[in-house]
Amino acid sequence: MRGVLIVHKGRIVYETYPGMLQTDSHVTASASKVFAGLVIDKLIEEGLVEEGAPLGSYVAEFEGSAWENIPVVDVLDMSTGLDAIDGPAYFADPTNISARLLTAEMGDSDESMLDVLLDAKPTADPGSGFTYSSTATQALVLLAEAASGEPWAQIFDSRIWAHVKSDGSVQAHMTPDGIAIAHGFMSIGLRDLARYGMLYTPSQDQVTVGEIVTSEIIERTRSRGRTAEWYRNGPSAKKFMERLGDASVRGAGRQWDAIWEDGDFFKSGLNTQGIYVSPDRDLVIVYFAVDPTQQFQKYLRPLATSGLFEE
Repeated sequence: MRGVLIVHKGRIVYETYPGMLQTDSHVTASASKVFAGLVIDKLIEEGLVEEGAPLGSYVAEFEGSAWENIPVVDVLDMSTGLDAIDGPAYFADPTNISARLLTAEMGDSDESMLDVLLDAKPTADPGSGFTYSSTATQALVLLAEAASGEPWAQIFDSRIWAHVKSDGSVQAHMTPDGIAIAHGFMSIGLRDLARYGMLYTPSQDQVTVGEIVTSEIIERTRSRGRTAEWYRNGPSAKKFMERLGDASVRGAGRQWDAIWEDGDFFKSGLNTQGIYVSPDRDLVIVYFAVDPTQQFQKYLRPLATSGLFEE
């Protein structure tokens, strides 16, 4: 474990750094996917994106591809129905879309990130089940840039991070052709990750200048329309429930991995980084680690529901 931080009602109640300095930035891995989800929600509030509209109506490059007619909301909720799926078995197959995406964005391939995205093929109807994929996050990056006419990092900064009373910047690492790798290659300090989580809590005003996450965004994040049946109908839910040691997860949405019936939500990165948010308890738990065998994520839900953080 590199670092753990718990914030309740805007106050740090636990903080430890056994493997890093408080001032260090740390790679988020997939925990940063929720940044991309919030960016789209901000553009929805501005009227620049309609979540029911097809992706191809914004991103010209997607016209004629399998992405063209997928509704924005199904990309947000990882329900594209495409053959791009994240996971160790898929990453180990060099012909898989998800594996090719990683090699392309690292510059280890003759393909570009967009080339790989355009090669995805449908295997199910959009919206039919939870299919976890970094390609969905990268499609959101292209959507944000097309809808706003701005680079993704600038969108994130102007709509979100410039208004946060942060210790430092969020570093967005780029593909060789200049696309932000928002699905995982971003870096942030642990306290700043906690501040991001606090945007979804009643203590948001302690870390922001003005409101960033509205009550409407929180409700959309909780994805009430995504049922347990939808979650389990896709190929990805089982691994997240096993990772958490919790079969009570109701669903997922807005790039978050797990959402419970009480409205709490969780996002992980390679099983070694994580952010748990309980808006109703005004609670945020964040952590960084580098050991994929660690099991800290299994304590998050029991800790949140232990009664320690109730009124």
